[in-house]
Amino acid sequence: METTALPQIFVALRLASSLRLVGAIVGEWFGDTTGLGVLLLQAMFTENVVAIWGALLAAALLGTGFYAVVAAAERRLVFWSAEQ
Repeated sequence: METTALPQIFVALRLASSLRLVGAIVGEWFGDTTGLGVLLLQAMFTENVVAIWGALLAAALLGTGFYAVVAAAERRLVFWSAEQ
């Protein structure tokens, strides 16, 4: 099995793990009735600043968590990489 592409694959996975959250939130704006994107949109319409900051904080924590899971898997599987 060729393993020289593994570091680049994990770079793509790290980027995608956080950006998929953005895609899900934007997708909820256009066709869903529940979720973080809907909460954010409703809070913007009602000018509820606390709910906006809460939704943004939840999105930031989720994105950071997704990134951390992929980064931990990378550290475990790509131990020969020079970027550590």
